[in-house]
Amino acid sequence: MNNPRPVAHMAGSICRLAEPGSRGGEVLVLDETDAEGRVRVLPLSAAPPAGSSVRIAAPDVEGSASPLDLHARLDRPQSVAAGALSASGSRVSPRAMADVLRALIKLDVERFARLAHAPRDFVEAKSWCRRREK
Repeated sequence: MNNPRPVAHMAGSICRLAEPGSRGGEVLVLDETDAEGRVRVLPLSAAPPAGSSVRIAAPDVEGSASPLDLHARLDRPQSVAAGALSASGSRVSPRAMADVLRALIKLDVERFARLAHAPRDFVEAKSWCRRREK
């Protein structure tokens, strides 16, 4: 018996998520299916969510007749099984996908800066600079 291979999803595709334990809904595929058969996605909504998001204008959604803008939820990336996604036939334009990826990078840089520049505890009798021997 042949097992069908999961559909290879491309970055920028809009799919429906039907994974057990999830609420379902539309998601934006961030990259191609990996070696383990998983895909990184961002949840999409028609209304701006409470968390961090980026707006995708309706004209930037190819293959959709909806006049509504979409909002990609940046603070909720997920890794899902590629088999849990069903293609909707829609995708975002390359320009809109670049905007989404740029916004994700900006969020990661801000997270890194908070960690890298956070105040550190003072540890007595230790120094990070070398002392010259006299």
